[in-house]
Amino acid sequence: MHDTAVRLKNVPQDDWPPGWRRLPGGRPYSDDAARMADCMNLHAVAKSKGWAVFALADGRSDNVPYETYDDALRSTRWNRDRYLYLQIPAGGVNDPAEMQGCLDYARTLHDMGARLPDPRDLHAGDRDFPYHQPPLLRADWGRQIRELLRRGN
Repeated sequence: MHDTAVRLKNVPQDDWPPGWRRLPGGRPYSDDAARMADCMNLHAVAKSKGWAVFALADGRSDNVPYETYDDALRSTRWNRDRYLYLQIPAGGVNDPAEMQGCLDYARTLHDMGARLPDPRDLHAGDRDFPYHQPPLLRADWGRQIRELLRRGN
């Protein structure tokens, strides 16, 4: 099981696993999330639009912006179990902890035997909590991850 930002929030920073850090006053994030944020910022600087693909295992990307979600899926041979597909934000990612939230959410669902739903299918059976589109508010991310962790243990 992966360490999550929620688990490390109240742990002294000296006791964190290697590769974890935080911005001043921010939430903890891993090297994986920093790698994802760097990729998203690269796409933003290049004014790329579309989707980026990240490996759940380590946050690595092929650094290719895919025009459509289908193109992104095809690039990984439709493997929604080992990859995370995120829409590229126009302004980039200011805080890598946002990417950590996405990564924690997807990894928790994966550990429970589920996956993020297809964002194009609004009537999919997995749209109900906790398997719906990711929450919009930061407080909701934390609450949902804690609930998933509680259910998974």
